[in-house]
Amino acid sequence: MIDGPPVFIPYTLQAAFAESVSRQIGEPHIGPLLTGQYGYPGLGVYAKYVLGAARLDAALA
Repeated sequence: MIDGPPVFIPYTLQAAFAESVSRQIGEPHIGPLLTGQYGYPGLGVYAKYVLGAARLDAALA
C-alpha cells in the first residue's frame, strides 16, 4: 500500500488499526482526533456518495 497507487482501505481495517493505536498510546478518542484533521473533501467521489443524502432515512431509501 505504501509503494502502490492510492487505494480505499475498508473501514473495518481502519477501525481495527485505530483501536490498536488507541490502546497502545492510551488515547480513547484517537478516531475523532485523527478524522478531524482530514474531513470528507479529500475523499473525492466517495465523499460525494457519503454526503449525497441530507438525512439517514433518505440515504437508506
